[in-house]
Amino acid sequence: YSPSLMRRSQGVSAGDGTFRIPDVAVAPDYIASVRPRGPYQDLTMRGVRITADTELQVPLEPLESGVLTGRMMDVYGNPVSNFTLSVEGKSAPSRRLEVTGDKHGKFTTAEVPFDRLVFQTHSYPLFRISDVRLEPWADEVAIVLDLGPYAVRGRLLDEAGFPLAASQVYLSWSHKEGSARSTAIRQTVTDVDGHFRFAGLGAGLHTISVNIPGQGSARLEKDVSAEEDEVLVQLEPRAL
Repeated sequence: YSPSLMRRSQGVSAGDGTFRIPDVAVAPDYIASVRPRGPYQDLTMRGVRITADTELQVPLEPLESGVLTGRMMDVYGNPVSNFTLSVEGKSAPSRRLEVTGDKHGKFTTAEVPFDRLVFQTHSYPLFRISDVRLEPWADEVAIVLDLGPYAVRGRLLDEAGFPLAASQVYLSWSHKEGSARSTAIRQTVTDVDGHFRFAGLGAGLHTISVNIPGQGSARLEKDVSAEEDEVLVQLEPRAL
């Protein structure tokens, strides 16, 4: 990609590693991004000068990998069974693997990079566990998820106290376990009377947030427990 030309080209290497990208315009400021398959780190080369006949050498760094063993659990250490997450390393985000816990939440997968790992989902609810590392004293990594038998229900009101229908409501959660940070974001829409509900939650502090352009916003913390009492979420008056 050339920022000065605002032009992008791409190609795919052959079995012997050679590649050819036709119709590339001459420019001194190309950014060459390489997303290799196999055990190599992603690479970005800046300030690449492309002339009328340029042969580009791309030095890839090997990515060490091995077998990773872990366990998916809730905040109390209870197993989360049969749940699937993708996992990738910070140095090679294009190499994405999938791991699924068994009935005890345990998983083992090969060819995982020895790197700072990120486990996540790619649709709601959005779970993300970042900076996961296999500590020297541990035989497995702990993946803490906001999953459980609890629920939060509530009602969304405007600043005058009238219910707001068809409005998006978000529920967020975070947790720190060793070097790893777990987050969860859920989304739902209120019904005709402004009611909403989130289910399948783990225990602990969650944050309900609403932002409606032109009307206002609201933010409320809720300690989730076995009691499913209704919370009232009212928009704050708009700033003049």
